[in-house]
Amino acid sequence: MGKIAAIGASTSWGELSPGVQKLIIALIVLNFLLMAAALAVWSRTDAESMPQPGKIAWLLICLFVSTAGPIAFFIARRQSATWQKRERAWAAQAKQDDEWRIGDDESPKGGGNTDGAGAFPAGGSGPSAWEFRPANVKTGAPAGNAVEFRNVSRAFGDKLALDDVSFQIPAGSVCALLGPNGAGKTTAIRILLGLARADAGDVRILGDPAGSLAVRRRLGYLPDVPAYPAWMSAREYLEASADLAGVPAVERRSRIASLLELAELAGVSQRIGGYSRGMRQRLGLAQALVGNPDLIVLDEPTSALDPAGRRAVLRLIAQLAEHATIILSSHNLEEVQRVCTHAVVLREGKAVAASTISQLRERAGDHSLLLVSTGGDRLAQALKAEPWCAGVRREGADFIVVVSDASAAARSLPALMARGGWDLSALTPLEPSLEDVFTALTEGK
Repeated sequence: MGKIAAIGASTSWGELSPGVQKLIIALIVLNFLLMAAALAVWSRTDAESMPQPGKIAWLLICLFVSTAGPIAFFIARRQSATWQKRERAWAAQAKQDDEWRIGDDESPKGGGNTDGAGAFPAGGSGPSAWEFRPANVKTGAPAGNAVEFRNVSRAFGDKLALDDVSFQIPAGSVCALLGPNGAGKTTAIRILLGLARADAGDVRILGDPAGSLAVRRRLGYLPDVPAYPAWMSAREYLEASADLAGVPAVERRSRIASLLELAELAGVSQRIGGYSRGMRQRLGLAQALVGNPDLIVLDEPTSALDPAGRRAVLRLIAQLAEHATIILSSHNLEEVQRVCTHAVVLREGKAVAASTISQLRERAGDHSLLLVSTGGDRLAQALKAEPWCAGVRREGADFIVVVSDASAAARSLPALMARGGWDLSALTPLEPSLEDVFTALTEGK
């Protein structure tokens, strides 16, 4: 009895599944109803004249119903404890299997520096009995385009979310989908995933029409804010996801054990409802990989992670690109510059750029970049009003100005400063960064 009490004391009501909760509540209600019925019968019957079998039957019924609820509770708890033991056993078994072999190239494809951060699990390569190999892609990056938008338009009422958009994303690339809020990124992702239809144009994903069953089987998706059944554990959720993805039963155990290690959730026994946002994000990344997808769409994958977690995810993204195409929607241009090989930039529903990161930076060769060191809060607005100014951003007391016509800027900038009463303390040419190119493309004239 002491052992059973200890098991029950370590269990909270929220850890039980809804079915077990309903069963216990039903048994409690049934117990009260039967007790009330027994009291009603006994109140109308002389106890001495009631047949002995009837007394015994009522007693057994009341005893059974009174104990059924606690018994069901303890059985459910023992089942939960059994699953936890299995999770630990599977994780231990996975550590004895092959090494994690997502890819041999340790450097991100985007040419960035990972600051020595390892992929999940933290600390470098992790153990795994399952190797990430998309079923439809041979070892090495596939050839051709993974995504093709051809003259795609989509309107919501009077608002044109996408306006004759065309771009291609090469297979095997890590492509950033960039643009300010309202530029059409979410609409493009929804069409790509088959969650929305284009009003005009053609969208091809991995060679097939967007939204087709053939495409959906080869997609992995991590939304910005993932939603999960709060009563499930991470293992149960991945098992359900693997079932929906059609993962063969013989492969599920090792694959799920590896993904739990990957997401650093192998030793977590609590239900998803008690997870932090960072834990939910890592679980979402594991779910996106459960079907060995050829195309992985990640919407702000590092938004809920600490710096160490961000570095680990970026390194993992670069490794996954050895075997799949990655589309990364992010507002963090520093992260994009570190891991992405390509970028598509949207502005007001139009694709204003679609190329490699290096070509995108070369495109800024048509612009000059100046560091204007001076004071005055009105200076940015005054600079933006000039025809030679393609964009302005502030860094402390300085202004970074993207200039489309350097000679015109040289002629008019001194007069502009004099009219505003600003003192020009320094005027320094700079090498454009991805953020400067993005500013010029999304704010330029």
